[in-house]
Amino acid sequence: MESLNNIDNFNSSNPLDELKMKLSALPSFNRFSDEQIELIFSLGSTHFNQGKISLALDFFQILLIYRPLDPRFLFSVGLCLKNLGRYQEAIAPFCAAMGLDENPINAGLHLAECLAAMGKVNEAQSLLNPIIDLSKIDNSYDSLVKRAESLKDLLEQT
Repeated sequence: MESLNNIDNFNSSNPLDELKMKLSALPSFNRFSDEQIELIFSLGSTHFNQGKISLALDFFQILLIYRPLDPRFLFSVGLCLKNLGRYQEAIAPFCAAMGLDENPINAGLHLAECLAAMGKVNEAQSLLNPIIDLSKIDNSYDSLVKRAESLKDLLEQT
């Protein structure tokens, strides 16, 4: 109980840091070691790469139970849902990944693709413009920017 008392006294100006600290104190957080978590992630990634998207989704959803704020796992769940054509369901994990990841560009592009597939053209375009503008600042995102430009061009034709 000592660790929980320390967490109750944890003061942070960042509510996300405080939430992460409280989650890490839960018994379920420590059910798997970091190495085991990475192994599960690797298995899910392997299934995804083999085209076994539903099976990969199961692995990634398990990971979210134990590490709900890890942007990699949120992104992976969103990607599986997107690939299964479950665009509406993919929105929440992509949005969460965007909010938690230091580099939200990839999740933002996938979110725009989901919105476009759902016929929400204006919402998709509003996500694409900042991605395209990024090319003026950093050319390391060229492949993502090209995908964003292609999608924007396609949406403008509709």
